[in-house]
Amino acid sequence: MTGHNYLVPTQVQNGETLSLYANMYGCSVDDIKKVNSLKGDKLKEGQTINVPVGKKWKLPTSDDNVLDKKLSWFNDQVNDVHMKLYEPNLKPAEREKLEGQYIKLMNMKKERDAVATFKKAGNGINLVLEVKKEISVAEFRKLFPECTRNFYDYACDTNQRYCDDEQHTWVADPNSVYLEKGAKIMVRADEYAKDEGDTGWSGFCRSWKKTMPSWLGGGRLDGK
Repeated sequence: MTGHNYLVPTQVQNGETLSLYANMYGCSVDDIKKVNSLKGDKLKEGQTINVPVGKKWKLPTSDDNVLDKKLSWFNDQVNDVHMKLYEPNLKPAEREKLEGQYIKLMNMKKERDAVATFKKAGNGINLVLEVKKEISVAEFRKLFPECTRNFYDYACDTNQRYCDDEQHTWVADPNSVYLEKGAKIMVRADEYAKDEGDTGWSGFCRSWKKTMPSWLGGGRLDGK
């Protein structure tokens, strides 16, 4: 088991697999099986296993400028949680919590990658949202909480509006407004992970803290 620094004990949760642990801790399935004298690949919920910690890995990020940092914000969140898992002195409860956060983030990443991508516009100032499959604005904002843009103008363009009885005005209903597959929508950079007057990394982090999912310590799921 060359390259493994230490073993971490972890309790198996429902749906967790050997390949998941191997990816999480930078080792192989065979390594885990050998350490735990496992003959098969199946794990039981509640079972405690020792995982040999291997080489750390990180998702691609960019530190070139503020816009690049915004585009790589999600990978930064995954990396932050993942790197904490490599702390050998974590308490069992802390490790289980981090593993849960990591799994949710990785599942969320798969969904995000299947739904849409943000890219820099040709002017190098704004972003372009490229929609890969049809999705409601409400669902989109759950997957992309960093995006503060309401897409009301998109709703008006496609005539997908409803009457707000309280204000007696026509506004977009995020539950009925859909972003169409293949659509490309320009998004102003300050409407994506807004910096609140601070164009530096600290301002960006403040914005993310406000819009991040509650299970990551934030207060919003809809990105409003």
